[in-house]
Amino acid sequence: MKKMHAISGNKRFMTKRAIPLLRKYGIQKSRANLVGGQTLELRFLVDDDKLERINKELKKMNRTAYDGIMEQLREIIREELKSIKVLKESVKEKFGLQYDDEDHYVIDRSLEKMGHHEGVGYSESWDVYSWQDQNNFSSAVKELNAVVLKEYAVFYKAKVAFEKKADYFYKEKDKIFKKWRKKDGSGQGW
Repeated sequence: MKKMHAISGNKRFMTKRAIPLLRKYGIQKSRANLVGGQTLELRFLVDDDKLERINKELKKMNRTAYDGIMEQLREIIREELKSIKVLKESVKEKFGLQYDDEDHYVIDRSLEKMGHHEGVGYSESWDVYSWQDQNNFSSAVKELNAVVLKEYAVFYKAKVAFEKKADYFYKEKDKIFKKWRKKDGSGQGW
């Protein structure tokens, strides 16, 4: 049974190679859509078996210029988006600080957003690559997060306490000024 399918690739490759190949397989009608000025997407009716043979031949002709079957590409994109969603869910927050036990870049950026411009001194090339055992990297990130959160907890608790006291500074000011006005013998100012 024929279904609508789409293939995509470099504009020149698709016009010089893919369209003649489609005609060779008996596909006379197709719709072309230029995407981004360089990529040409072709839509046409074909059965699944023929589509696989066309796909195989186009891949043999040029793997870099041919993107592939759009349905398969969309499925790959969906899987990638799901994995990104899982990554976002792995980010935790404590004391207003975001962290992830698999990636210390998260805590570094979180510190930078809060105004600590140095963060944790993140360097992608030094910190992330060339680990012989990835478990050691994960353990290092977990330990770093624990140390930063422990130190930041002290700061955060002091900040919260200060903010609570700051709401009552005006009362302290009134007490102090009354005491000194009394000593001065003057009344309240204008």
